[in-house]
Amino acid sequence: ERSVLRSGRRFGAGATLLILAAGLMWVQAGDLMPPPGAITPTMKTLSAVEPRTAIDALPRVITEAGSYYLTDNLTGTFGASGILIEASDVTLDLRGFQLVGVAGSQSGVAIAEGLVNIAIRNGTIRGWGDAGVDGSMANNCQLQGLRAYGNDGVGLQVDQGSTVIGCTARANGEDGIVAGNASTIRDCAARNNGVNVLGDGIRGGAGCTVAYCSARNNADDGIQVGTGGVIIGCTASANDDDGLNLGMGGTMSNCTAAENQDDGIQADVGSTVANCTAWMNADAGIQVTSGCTVVGNTCASDGSLATNTGIQVSGTNNRLEGNNVSGNAVGIAIIGEGNLIVKNHAAGNVDDYDIAFGNQVGAIGFDPVTAGPWGNFESAP
Repeated sequence: ERSVLRSGRRFGAGATLLILAAGLMWVQAGDLMPPPGAITPTMKTLSAVEPRTAIDALPRVITEAGSYYLTDNLTGTFGASGILIEASDVTLDLRGFQLVGVAGSQSGVAIAEGLVNIAIRNGTIRGWGDAGVDGSMANNCQLQGLRAYGNDGVGLQVDQGSTVIGCTARANGEDGIVAGNASTIRDCAARNNGVNVLGDGIRGGAGCTVAYCSARNNADDGIQVGTGGVIIGCTASANDDDGLNLGMGGTMSNCTAAENQDDGIQADVGSTVANCTAWMNADAGIQVTSGCTVVGNTCASDGSLATNTGIQVSGTNNRLEGNNVSGNAVGIAIIGEGNLIVKNHAAGNVDDYDIAFGNQVGAIGFDPVTAGPWGNFESAP
């Protein structure tokens, strides 16, 4: 045994590796007992990993920055908002639960004036006596994954520099979704809003972007943005006023407006409307004022009256190019002067073109050979 131990090597405290003559290895384990003294836990508590405060009853006032969450469906009380936020830098996670209002209640979530950096997400806010979320004086906010239904005021509202993503607003008393200047509204749907007063489905302020949203059966415009706004990839149908309403200097592209009770698309001074479709709107398919570019659009079966049109231009210095207009009372109507009308196709309308004097118009004909590179096309005789 002594000779064998001479060939062994020491591996740590209490463990010896012995190499036997037969080439086998035998390992003797070290001490299994921990050293004396108290055992210190190494795992963190849930509150240490993600510090959050539970909300388990209404009404609730939040006075400190931090993260808050619902523990269950909660019902409000008469004369009060469900949750009143009085501090900036607050995140409220509904965790899929509901905030339910009662008759005579105020807003589901009310954000005090002048606050910033409020995030509310993931749940339903319904039946409140005022707004679902009232952040009308709160900036740099985020609403995500919310469902506002049957509130007497606005469904969801935040002010400047905010984002509203993946939300729905239905059957609210006023507007469905509202965001202030320089905000973004994306992947949202608004339906049947304006139950109590005229209300838009989705409304953004100056410099807002509304992208990939839908608005249907709202009591005023489907989707509206202010000066310098952008509407892209949206659908507005069966609204009681205009389907899509673009402010001055705005851009609209790849949108569809169908069966609205006024204009399908209305654009103010200096705007661009490109690659959009207007179908079966009660007034004009596309209506523009002055300094606009209207390119590559399709307007079909718009106008229930003999004076209504696929595309109507009321001002000056507009450019209409490459549009396809069919099945309307009037295909293209130019009321103002100093406009450029080239490369359009109007066919199957009661009157394909109605263009006032004083405009620059490519030759109108039905033969591509004789029309020329700037020609406009009409129905064959």
